[in-house]
Amino acid sequence: MISKITNTLLKTKAKTSRAKTSRAKTSRTKSHKKHHHSIDKYCGFYKTDVNGKINKKLYNSCKTHKYCRKYKCDNIDLKMTKLKQSKIGVNYNKIIFDKLLTSCPDNLYSSDDEKLNKKMKKKCISKTMKNLYKDIGLEALYKKANECDTKICEKEQKEFNKNLFITKQMNLNKSQVELLEQEKLDVDADLVKNGDL
Repeated sequence: MISKITNTLLKTKAKTSRAKTSRAKTSRTKSHKKHHHSIDKYCGFYKTDVNGKINKKLYNSCKTHKYCRKYKCDNIDLKMTKLKQSKIGVNYNKIIFDKLLTSCPDNLYSSDDEKLNKKMKKKCISKTMKNLYKDIGLEALYKKANECDTKICEKEQKEFNKNLFITKQMNLNKSQVELLEQEKLDVDADLVKNGDL
């Protein structure tokens, strides 16, 4: 009689531990899929080019770049987004973009040398961004993001930018040119939205 009760208790305990193990595996799998989903969602924008053809090189380089920023740079993009939303507001990208437009307009530089004008504008944008992040108290995080761009994920970013540049040089058909003129097709919408521009 005692052995029957002991066997029944052991079987119940084994079933319970198996159920806990399978629940734990399921929760780990679900959380793992969530991490991939945000990167896939962002880079899915680059899966096809403007002509609708699959652009595997650009898509894969985007994913590699985003994985580097997420795992090697301690998920810097998510941290920056959350802090910018809390310090500046939900429309932080528009506010930053407007600040850059007023501080560094195209007609600010009078030199005939186009390369010099680009260099001066780049310097102005960098200085304005640095001052903006300093004013809102995110200077340390901004430095980390720059370090991620220039040192940690430099190779991945260069590869992504190279593939993006090649894609932008493609010839558009007539209807796509019309869409661009009407501003219905914005190739860099996601970059602006995520603060990469």
